Amino acid sequence: MVFIILTSVLIISLFLSRILFKIWFNPLAIYTSIWFVLLFLYELKLLRYYPLQVITWFVILIAFLSFLFGVLFYFSVKDYLFNYQEYSFSNLRDNPIFENNGRILLIAIIIIGLIGLLGALQHWSILLKQFGSIQNVFLYAQVVYRMRVEGDLVGVVPYLSAFSFVSLFLAGLYSAYMNKISLITLLPIMAIILKDLANVGRAFMLFALVEFICVFMIARYSMNKKEKTSVQKSKKSLVINFILILSVIIISASFVRSIKGQIEHYKTATSSLKQLNVLDVITPSIYLYFSSHVGVLNKFLEQNNERSMIGEHTFMPAYNIAAKFNLTKNPNSYQKGYFIPMWTNTGTYLRELYSDFGILGVTAGPFLLSFLSVYFFFRFLNEKKIFYLIYTSYLYIVIFFTFLVMVTRLGNWIISLLLTILSVTILERIGKKHIEKNKNLEIE
Repeated sequence: MVFIILTSVLIISLFLSRILFKIWFNPLAIYTSIWFVLLFLYELKLLRYYPLQVITWFVILIAFLSFLFGVLFYFSVKDYLFNYQEYSFSNLRDNPIFENNGRILLIAIIIIGLIGLLGALQHWSILLKQFGSIQNVFLYAQVVYRMRVEGDLVGVVPYLSAFSFVSLFLAGLYSAYMNKISLITLLPIMAIILKDLANVGRAFMLFALVEFICVFMIARYSMNKKEKTSVQKSKKSLVINFILILSVIIISASFVRSIKGQIEHYKTATSSLKQLNVLDVITPSIYLYFSSHVGVLNKFLEQNNERSMIGEHTFMPAYNIAAKFNLTKNPNSYQKGYFIPMWTNTGTYLRELYSDFGILGVTAGPFLLSFLSVYFFFRFLNEKKIFYLIYTSYLYIVIFFTFLVMVTRLGNWIISLLLTILSVTILERIGKKHIEKNKNLEIE
């Protein structure tokens, strides 16, 4: 019965979103699909998860309806509040950031990407000083991971890796402009992979993949190249290069899982999951990663004994800054784990919203997330301002990560957002000066 309901909600939401947005890649479709996969996998119970309580289903339903109402509210008021006009797709290429056939943008991708790479290499230099060799770092990966979690790894320059996400945003924009996935994209991606290997983590690899897809898909759709022959010719290149990038990320994430010593033999695993593991189709740890978070939310709501400051998890970077000036206590970066019946600690974005704001958080939070993502999406399509693409892409990233955490709690999310805004501002000014210089030369 649960599977029938979930599938029905998915199909209705997808077709409704297609009617409203005219494209499949939209906030409502993404949110519904993400949560369908999460709940579907959980209810398969290939690991013998505990049943979801009524309160958990209620919170999930309230959040979904709030997200849906946010979308519908925008479409109901857009004509009155936002001077909405049917969007056209002909002006984004005229943005000065693409001046000189995108050469300015390409140079920026390389320079900013190298800064991000420098951050990853600096992190590795600290590890090599402590462990002596790359082999030892991988051999003691669990120790490295524990040192990061407990804050014992001293000397790493914080947030230099945020530049990699700026470079990746620009690479997505450049790829959309060129109508092909440029191999220069591998520069920031490799920097992010090196950083995650040093962290013995995988979250930023997923962040990078989502960011690139969002920027590329939205920008390319906006540009809407009318030369069908050119589009057809580029499809093969698009697919090949995307598969290349995806393969690099998957292989790197799998390598992290292997050196981390991820447990693959759970007592609660069903015979079906064990068979899939034997066939190398899906491992228990991968299934756990993509299905367990709603189980943590379930236990969190059931016990309801966690206390946090208002907005502590949602706006954690702000609390971290305030704590440095002794304005508040240090927030806990790593959350309490729950036995479901295996230990894990991430409980979807609803856990953070409920912990920070109670029932108001799981109603107002999804509503604002959907409303703002739709608002900036159409502002970008209407006005072709890259700043609106930045806001849209970073809100889409939040939507993609709702199955896992409230991604705004990560310092790299807000810092890379601000750095991207700054970088685009500078690049547009450089592009304008280049245009003015060319005009003056023509007059002379």
